Amino acid sequence: MRRFLPAVQQELQSGQLREVLQDFSNVAPGFFIYFPAGRHMPLKLRAFIDFMREKREQQIRPIRA
Repeated sequence: MRRFLPAVQQELQSGQLREVLQDFSNVAPGFFIYFPAGRHMPLKLRAFIDFMREKREQQIRPIRA
C-alpha cells in the first residue's frame, strides 16, 4: 500500500479523487519533489521544500528517540 493512500482514502472511496498512472507510482517510501533546475528558485517553492523537510524531521525524530 502506498504511504499516503490512507490520507485520501475517503476521497477515493467517494469518487472525489481517482488514482491515475498506478503502473508508474513510486513504491519507495518518502515524499519526492520534482522541479526544474535553474538559477533562481521561486521563494514559494523554497518555502514549501523547507516546510516539507521540517515535517519529515518531526516524523523521524520520534522514531529515533
